[in-house]
Amino acid sequence: MGGIDSDTDLSFLVGKELGQIGIGKSVVNLRFHDGVSVAIFSSYDIRFGNRSVAIRRVNSGAAYLLGMIGKKIDEVELLDNATLYLEFSNYTAVVIFDHNEHGESYRIAAPGVNITV
Repeated sequence: MGGIDSDTDLSFLVGKELGQIGIGKSVVNLRFHDGVSVAIFSSYDIRFGNRSVAIRRVNSGAAYLLGMIGKKIDEVELLDNATLYLEFSNYTAVVIFDHNEHGESYRIAAPGVNITV
């Protein structure tokens, strides 16, 4: 899709604790406390230190995400205006790509915020 403006402030995600993971046919929804969520509709990587797992079917990587429940986001970075990097307190990172040519790749929602890529 179109990416995000490089000056978009995503720091509101830092410190949010992952409370629930919703899994659907074509979406994985990371639900954090305080009404914040990140819905993933496209491919993503899960990085554990120097190991990386490429997830190309959205819901096929849900098992890798389970260990992140109860962990907080320590770092948020926007790479190339479209790739979202979320690093959690257990040093696991989720890297969400803008690879969905036919629709949205991910959506960040919070009170007063709705960012769709």
